Amino acid sequence: MNLLLLVVGAWLSGLGGQTMVDPVFCAGCEAVTQNPGVLAIPVGPPASFNWIAARLRLESNSFTFGDYNRYFARPTFITAADETAILGRLAAGPLEFGVRSDVEILHAHWRWFGAGISYDWQVDQSIPPEFFRLVLEGNELNRRYDLSGFSTDSLALIRIGGAGGVPVGELVGLGIGVSWLHGFNYVHTTTSSGELLTTPYAVTGYMAQTRTQADAGDGFAATLGALVRPASWLRLGLTLRDLPAAVHWNHNTGVRRFRIELDSLDAARYRLKPKLDSFIERTNSFEPGPDFWTTLPGIAAIGVGYEPNAVVRFGAVANLRLWADPFVPEPPLAALRVDLHPVRPFQLSIMPGWHRDKGPGGHLGLGFHYHGVVLCLDAEAWGLPETSEALFRLRLGFDFAENPAEG
Repeated sequence: MNLLLLVVGAWLSGLGGQTMVDPVFCAGCEAVTQNPGVLAIPVGPPASFNWIAARLRLESNSFTFGDYNRYFARPTFITAADETAILGRLAAGPLEFGVRSDVEILHAHWRWFGAGISYDWQVDQSIPPEFFRLVLEGNELNRRYDLSGFSTDSLALIRIGGAGGVPVGELVGLGIGVSWLHGFNYVHTTTSSGELLTTPYAVTGYMAQTRTQADAGDGFAATLGALVRPASWLRLGLTLRDLPAAVHWNHNTGVRRFRIELDSLDAARYRLKPKLDSFIERTNSFEPGPDFWTTLPGIAAIGVGYEPNAVVRFGAVANLRLWADPFVPEPPLAALRVDLHPVRPFQLSIMPGWHRDKGPGGHLGLGFHYHGVVLCLDAEAWGLPETSEALFRLRLGFDFAENPAEG
């Protein structure tokens, strides 16, 4: 099955739901997490309510959705040239891929204040290149396959937060958002080793991992934002999102160690022990440990917006992740944004940009606004022309206008 169509069918999104933090054109509920300074200046509806917004994100550092469709979507014969191409993509390091999703429910704002609940879940997997060489080229005699580098990292947490904006004169709005973070799961692979050794007489090998993990914890996050509107057609925005953000893990914390060992599989022993499981020895231990903190890296976002009329507006946005973190991917570096209102109920958003890790890509959003009801669909892809990262989202909500006729 075509993976891209599957992802598009599974994605739920809305305008303003792109990967980037947009401190300029966010409004209503989106401003609570994008730029709380927007709440202080009347640039959107005075009140809004989002029933639900859900997002799914898939990414890989080596393979694209085109590779998946070419090699794995349907039964196919992988030629020697295909094997060389696959292994060539992994020459620089292991295959890393991740699945991330977040669901926002009951997000609302009224004038200078907003609040909401969201649930975030993600898992990242790493597979060493030698594993693919073993699968594609077969088991060769007198060879050692280095299987170090297998890892699995996962994180799940709920975020309950609120934000408020304060006008400073008529041209400047300042805002702050504060969130309580409750973690449900944390797993981070700290060490990983393994090998498979083949000789004319026996096959031996092992795989071992050490993981730091916890079952629950609590923490906080804060977002600072500002919006300057020197004229009705010009906006300047700045956001420091999750600048301080951390979770204190304090329930079932510790280190898990496990090892799988292939115990000298040879012809003579195989005749005595016909079941393969009898050659595999497994050990799994958990050592309780002290509480610990994990941090989420902040993102600095700056943008400028130009709105000459009610039909079209233009913007430029830049994002910078302030430090690295295994659970927070690098955001797109810079993008240009064009929003169009060709006819009253519809809005189209186009945002081409550049991702520091993935290269060119962009965001496309379609919004429908009718008598206050808002339905938005978004899709995003990076690593074009063959996408290595894709994101999809849907938002269903309601905007309350000052004048009901404006809805």
